[in-house]
Amino acid sequence: MKWLTYLRSLAANPAEYYALPESERFALWGAGTRDVGREFNARSRGTVLLDLGCGPRDRRSVALSSEAARYVGVDMLTENQPDLVATVDRLGLRSESVDSINCLSVLEHVFYPRETIVEMYRVLRPGGCVQVQVPFLLQYHGYPDDYFRYTHSALQRMFESAGFRVVYLETDWTKGAYLNAAKMLEDGSWDIAKPRWRFVTRVLAKLLFRLNASVEHYYAPNGRGMYHALSLLAEKPVSHAEGRA
Repeated sequence: MKWLTYLRSLAANPAEYYALPESERFALWGAGTRDVGREFNARSRGTVLLDLGCGPRDRRSVALSSEAARYVGVDMLTENQPDLVATVDRLGLRSESVDSINCLSVLEHVFYPRETIVEMYRVLRPGGCVQVQVPFLLQYHGYPDDYFRYTHSALQRMFESAGFRVVYLETDWTKGAYLNAAKMLEDGSWDIAKPRWRFVTRVLAKLLFRLNASVEHYYAPNGRGMYHALSLLAEKPVSHAEGRA
């Protein structure tokens, strides 16, 4: 039964967890965000999609669900079996050769994030878009290393400085003191050796997450406050000359 598999995932170690169907894994929330995720999927449908830091095949569900006409996974690790082995700041692709770029939980692992954003702009066709997700409150996690955390204002300025127009910038989906306490517990549970304590820790995380939903409407309107991560959707503008062509 599905709920029994879900209960097992509460005590699973990483190998056991990723062997389970995605719909039956414990998670505080899905990888898809609100307006950013919906808009990106709509814009990338039927396009050439570049997935930066794609990771192993069993973790590419967000990009693969976008219904792109052609998917190109990029990773620096050959063991992840990407379509293109490259670093994200030097892709080696032709300028203006892709329509959309997926970049989830990657920029914190890149020592040259500004150069990476400029490289995204270079390979993206005018009118194309990029979806980015980065952490603000998160423990150290090296894949293979971990360098930066981002605020919403910093990320916006970095993309605008490279020439992008920021369409959406979201933090609300990971906002709240209880939510972030829950996320810290969830992340910390992977390092717990004993299954029963992984189970207890993840149950506590789920309870705190639900508590946050109950008190969410008490947070200050339009306030950024304490957020775990942020999502951005940016597009490469079409010049006036290209628009008349």
